[in-house]
Amino acid sequence: AVLRNARKLAEGVRCGALEAFVERRRPVFQGVSQETNGDVLAPFDDGDRSTAAVAAIRSLAPGSVLAVQGPPGTGKTRLAAAAIAGLLEDGKRVAVSAPSHATAAHAMNAALAAVRKAARGNLGFQDVFSSARGARSSRTSRQTF
Repeated sequence: AVLRNARKLAEGVRCGALEAFVERRRPVFQGVSQETNGDVLAPFDDGDRSTAAVAAIRSLAPGSVLAVQGPPGTGKTRLAAAAIAGLLEDGKRVAVSAPSHATAAHAMNAALAAVRKAARGNLGFQDVFSSARGARSSRTSRQTF
């Protein structure tokens, strides 16, 4: 799939999110007219940067991309799990990429656990995120979704 989409990009065919990622376009959020001055979470920040990140991800405009990266133990997997649960709750499709299959599987397992927990307790994404705060991943230094 990556090779097929790379060929499309090389041929000038529009590829939405992949094109935005490769060209390093700034994320575009639906319903946000405020200039962020480099802080993409500012319009969503109510004091908790973690839930602000999930809210930002959930309001990405179609074809827009927000990359999440950082050193081990900083909450990337926890954020991915909460964001994926929220996006699925919104009826959206989600793609996850990581430097290894093990890392991608770890993120997806965390997301599946968050979705199951939400389904059992009829919780919203913020409740799922709060309950997943203890989970940490040291398997990777970079995850993108």
